[in-house]
Amino acid sequence: MPEQQNLPIRAAYAFGIAHGLQKEIAEIRDMIIEWDLAYNASVRKGYLIELFEKHGIFDEFKFNDWPFGNTPEGQRKMLRFVRLKTRYEDFLADRSEPEIDLDSDDDFDEGQSFVREADLRDFLAKNPQCIEQGLIIYSDNGRSGVEFPVENGRIDLLAIDREQRLVVIELKVGRGRNQEILDLGGLLPLVARAA
Repeated sequence: MPEQQNLPIRAAYAFGIAHGLQKEIAEIRDMIIEWDLAYNASVRKGYLIELFEKHGIFDEFKFNDWPFGNTPEGQRKMLRFVRLKTRYEDFLADRSEPEIDLDSDDDFDEGQSFVREADLRDFLAKNPQCIEQGLIIYSDNGRSGVEFPVENGRIDLLAIDREQRLVVIELKVGRGRNQEILDLGGLLPLVARAA
C-alpha cells in the first residue's frame, strides 16, 4: 500500500481520542468554520497538529499513522495546515478577506472528488473563490450564470471578477478507469475574460 501523503484526518481523530483528548477532538471535528473557502479540512488539520504538538504526541501520530509527515513534503504540508488555521483565526478576528492558495490539493482528500461534471459545476458555483479571489457568479434579472444560455449552447459558469469583467468558465472532467472522475486538486478550469 503506498504511503499516504495527506494527513489522514479520521485516523487523527481516533488517535486523539485514544490519547484522552475526546473533548478537544469533538470540538475540532464539530466546529463550524465560518468562511467561504473550501479549506475546512485543512483548517481542522492545523488544529489537530497544534493539539498533538501541545500534548507532545505528534511524533507518535506521524510514526503510527502518517510517516509521510516526516518527509520534506510532509513538513511543507504541516506548515501549510498550521498557516491556514492561523489565517482562519485572523479572518475571524478582524473579518478580513482570506487569501487563497490554489497550489495545493490538500482539502480534497476527504471524498471530495466529482463523479460528474455537474457536481463540480455546482460546487464551483457555490465557491467561485476557489478559482479566483473576488470572483462571483453572474446574476441578472433572475438569470443565473450557472449553465448560462448562449446562441449555440451553454456556458458552464459565467462569473464577474473584481474589475467587473465577465469571466467564462468551462469545465472538463477527466476520465477515470471506468467512469468520469475529477479530483478538484487537479482542476484547471478553462477561463476566458471579456476584454
